[in-house]
Amino acid sequence: MLMFKFTTGKCILHTGDFRASFEMESLPIFWNEPQIDVLYLDTTYLSKNYDFCHQSDSIDRIRTAVRQFHEKNADKRILHVCGSYLIGKEKVWLALVEEFSLRVWTEPHRRKAIDCLNWPELQLSLCDDPLEANLHVINMGKISYPSLDQYFKTFEGHYDMLLGIRPSGWEKNSKPSYGKRISVIGVEYSEHSSYKELERFVRFLKPNKVISTVPVGKDLCVTGTVPTNWYKYEGYGSMLSTSYQPSITTFLETSKRSLPALANTSGDMSVSPLENESIMNMANNEDLLEAKQDTEDSTNGIIPAGDHPLAKRITSDASSDILSLI
Repeated sequence: MLMFKFTTGKCILHTGDFRASFEMESLPIFWNEPQIDVLYLDTTYLSKNYDFCHQSDSIDRIRTAVRQFHEKNADKRILHVCGSYLIGKEKVWLALVEEFSLRVWTEPHRRKAIDCLNWPELQLSLCDDPLEANLHVINMGKISYPSLDQYFKTFEGHYDMLLGIRPSGWEKNSKPSYGKRISVIGVEYSEHSSYKELERFVRFLKPNKVISTVPVGKDLCVTGTVPTNWYKYEGYGSMLSTSYQPSITTFLETSKRSLPALANTSGDMSVSPLENESIMNMANNEDLLEAKQDTEDSTNGIIPAGDHPLAKRITSDASSDILSLI
C-alpha cells in the first residue's frame, strides 16, 4: 500500500491490489496518522456473495483434492498444471511441492518476477526445463479444457494424464471436471480481500472518503460504490470477527508447528461405572470435609480463599473486564 502525506496535512492511502488482514490494524503508520482523508480501495470482491475462507483452508482443500486424484489414478503419470498471474498463487504450488515432492517449471516472464521475491523455498523447487518438472505454473486463462488439451500434446510422451488447478476467488462453489486425459479442479483462493475483510478494514481506518478502484462494467471510469456506513458512523467501529486472513509476512515467518504431547499419555482415559461410583463417593467425602473446614474458618473470622474479593477479581471473565473499561 502507498501512503501520501501532503504539506497541507492531507493524507491519502492507496491499497493497490491487496488482501486485508487484521494484523494491518497494528501498523504504527495507521496509529500515528490522525486521519486518512481519501482511501483508494481495491474492491475486486465488493459483493456479499464473496465471503472467502482463509488461504490456509483453501490450500488444505487443494491438497485433499490432489491427493484423492492421485489415489484414484495411482498407476498413472500425472502432469500438474497450476494457474497463476504474474505473481500470486505461490503459496498454492509451494504447498503442492512440499506435499507431493514435485518439481516446478514456469514461463520465463513469471520466473523473473519470482526471482525478485527472494523466496528460498520457491527457488529450490524451480527448474529450467519443463520436461524435468511435473508441476507447470502457467497463465490462469489457459486453465480450461480446450487450452489444456492443446498444451498437453507436447508432453503426452512423458505423462498419461493432466490435472489442471484453478486457485481463484471466482471459483467459489465451482465443481471439478474429471476426464480420461484432462481434469480440472477449481478452488476458491484469492489474493484480494473478501467482502467482510474489506468492511473491517474500512471501519478500522474510518477515512473521510472512499474511492473504489475496480470497474464494474464496460466503462472503466465507473467503479463500485463502497457502503457509506462502513466509514460514516458514530462511536466505535464494530469488529466483525477475528477470523481473518493472516498477512504474507506472518506466513513466511511462521515455523512448522508440531502437536504438543499430552501431559499424561500413559494414563487410563476411561472410567468404568464401578470406578466412577467410587470416585463420586470420594468426591462427596472431600466436599463434606471442605464444608466443615469452611464453617470452622468462618467461625474463627477467616475468609475462604475462593470468596475473597481479590480472588473473584482475578478469576473473573476477561471480556467482562474489557467491557467495563469501555
